[in-house]
Amino acid sequence: MSFRLDRRDRTTGSLQVTSRRPSHRIMGRLLILVSVWLGGCLPLLPPASDTVAPLAAPSDTPTPLPTPIPPLALAGTPYPQPAQPIEPGNAGRVTQLARWGKGTARTTAFSPDGQTLAVASSLGIYLHDTASLTEVRFIPTIAPVAHIAFSPDGRTIAFALFNNIVWLNDVIWLWDTQANQPLGGLKGHMTQVTDIAFAPDGRTIASGSFDYTVRLWDAQTGQPLRVLEGHGRAVTSVAFAPDGRTLASGGEDGAVRIWNAQTGQLVRRLEEHDRGVISIAFSPNGQTLASADGKGVIRLWDVRIGLRIRELRGQEGRWASSVAFAPNGQILATTEDGAVRLWDARTGRFLRIIQREARAVGGIAFSPDSRTLALATEAHTVRLWDVQTGQFLRSLTGYTSGVKAVALSPDGQTLASTAEAYAIQLWDAQTGRRLRTLKRHSDEVTSVAFAPDGRTLASAASDATIRIWDVQTGQSVRTLEGHRFGVTSVAFAPDGRTLASGGKYGAVFIWDAQTGQRLRVLEGGGVNSIAFSPDGQLLAFSDRDYIVSLWDVQTGQRLRRFEVLSMATSIAFSPTGQILASGDVVWDVQTGARLRELKGDAVAFSPDGQILALTSSFDQTSQNPFRDTIQLWDVQTGQQLSTLKGHTDRITGILFAPDGRTLVSASQDGTIRLWGIP
Repeated sequence: MSFRLDRRDRTTGSLQVTSRRPSHRIMGRLLILVSVWLGGCLPLLPPASDTVAPLAAPSDTPTPLPTPIPPLALAGTPYPQPAQPIEPGNAGRVTQLARWGKGTARTTAFSPDGQTLAVASSLGIYLHDTASLTEVRFIPTIAPVAHIAFSPDGRTIAFALFNNIVWLNDVIWLWDTQANQPLGGLKGHMTQVTDIAFAPDGRTIASGSFDYTVRLWDAQTGQPLRVLEGHGRAVTSVAFAPDGRTLASGGEDGAVRIWNAQTGQLVRRLEEHDRGVISIAFSPNGQTLASADGKGVIRLWDVRIGLRIRELRGQEGRWASSVAFAPNGQILATTEDGAVRLWDARTGRFLRIIQREARAVGGIAFSPDSRTLALATEAHTVRLWDVQTGQFLRSLTGYTSGVKAVALSPDGQTLASTAEAYAIQLWDAQTGRRLRTLKRHSDEVTSVAFAPDGRTLASAASDATIRIWDVQTGQSVRTLEGHRFGVTSVAFAPDGRTLASGGKYGAVFIWDAQTGQRLRVLEGGGVNSIAFSPDGQLLAFSDRDYIVSLWDVQTGQRLRRFEVLSMATSIAFSPTGQILASGDVVWDVQTGARLRELKGDAVAFSPDGQILALTSSFDQTSQNPFRDTIQLWDVQTGQQLSTLKGHTDRITGILFAPDGRTLVSASQDGTIRLWGIP
């Protein structure tokens, strides 16, 4: 098993994060909320040094899956058409009508009998029949699932969550796969759980954490057994030897430690890595341990004497994120900066690379018969490979990467989204059917916008270009170049001919979209969002200096300069053009007066201007663990009308359909959700 650190992980890879932990009372409330989400039967205790929540005894009657939100329609299926526009009087009845997408896949695991493939995603855990790959069960969670492990008998799945709510990520959750209900939560770590492993007899669970410790638990009672200390930094990986008596742990301190799992005594230290150890794995006979570090070096150790047997290297300096032995002991698989390499486990001879197109992001999972390898990729899809031939077999559909941007055509019939790398997806907004994929950008697509006639789409990307597309044919008809760095935002004026684009580290360009001619350059300090006023005379944009600027489009003169409380990632004019809103401030456009202060990110006005939709920002002092929500506000009274919950990661965009009946949201959790009055 393995744990790959990304930038967000490294920032919390210190015990200092515990200084911001909430009070015991708040912690108890947060954990109870998570328990309700997972099934409603898990009253966890407030944190103590080594306390654990009591495990609920499985019921003879299977418990139905929790349904925190109404039944969902996946991409490709119709959704109930809302009967009426969203207004202040009915905003409290707005609910989720459909969810398009299964979320982002993070890692995979085969059940011990090989009949089930589990996919840990941003929405929960999907269980697939291995033979047909059909989905047989879904376990929803409140936050993305970072790590999963099957018990040896396959009856229990242990998993850990990951998001910005650090104090919700230190629990190991247990799920009964036969009764289909939660068993309980193991609480003791002080911060993020980084890896989980069952002992071969299924009686003990080992877990690693950013708190520098390894903890052992009784899998039957949930009681903590012991705490293993000694790593100087975060523990990134844990693994039991086949005998169940030996446990290995790898850490960011570059050390691999071998422990006696029964006594908790340190047996030996293996300290030749000069970078943090990312992943470790025992060979099936338990005599060899493989360890991979952040420099791409894989070392094989004789566990009995603590000596290095050999060293495997791919390309120098490449990140090694996972290592695993095939159950038959003949093959060793490693991921090196995303590429999956297969080695002869006995001789160390390189055999082949089986994954090049998309970088692997999760742990490597071998089927019990050693014939199939499954992994989650950078595009957050799941792919299966034939180990002997290296041939691609098939992939699980429905999983996507996080949705970066979303736009709806003026007639409400076509939805554009950017999720898969460098591509734009066009969807039938009524049925969820994918119409076509637009591919010409050479880097991440950051923003999309429809022209008022709905026949043209503009896209901005990190490759420093803007592309103009024919929506009907899917052809790229024009490329606008001039930005020195990535382009972060693009917007059409109401005339359909004028286009504005904002650079990541530069200015705003005004273009003639039909000719490709650059008309004007407006000074900016790195643009996050752009919006034209409804009459097209004004242009507002937010920059990285916490400033929202208002410009006259015809003269190129700056009219006003508003200071914001945080970096505004979204701005919007009201339908009348009299109000301008960012994620944290609402202004009167004519006077520049602040009308209201908010706390959020993305914003959108309803077509009649009565409602302002706002995505929430997480507050470290808040008792609400649902960070990724949408708030509906009455524009006239400033009263909050309702809160919409469902997304499990940052919401990147929201917009209203032209008829005001549907609210569309896109998220890093890999889904697009449709909200309205049922």
